[in-house]
Amino acid sequence: MAPGVKLFAAFDTVADAVSLASMAVYCASGKSAVFSVKAVDATKTAMVDVLTGGTIGQSMAGQRVVCSYQTYPAAKGLNDNQAGNSGLYIESSDGALKLMVSPTTSGGASSAADTGSYLQGVSGWVEYPVAIPIGQNDTLSVMAGL
Repeated sequence: MAPGVKLFAAFDTVADAVSLASMAVYCASGKSAVFSVKAVDATKTAMVDVLTGGTIGQSMAGQRVVCSYQTYPAAKGLNDNQAGNSGLYIESSDGALKLMVSPTTSGGASSAADTGSYLQGVSGWVEYPVAIPIGQNDTLSVMAGL
């Protein structure tokens, strides 16, 4: 930290509906960014850089992601009805899947009845044994299932 550095935070309450998907990435060069979007039921939605509004390809082209932290604060998880998928994912411009990682919920179960309905206790922090290269037209997406 240094004078002039700003800290931004976003909050989304745990709910049974679509929620705010977020992923913070850190690259081998030391560059980092946070991507976020409100997930949409059964619809692929590109996540955008919270500072620039760009896709992961626009914001991080030429970088190699070495670790990330991802959250999705829905009480029943990202893919409750199987109409979406169970992770945040990076695709190349030709549709090749480069990465899929499950987010953690933020805060745990909303009631005792919810304890088995999502990936409870899963850490959102992931260090990749092989860095994920980011191309100019890559996208980071989420597809929820209510």
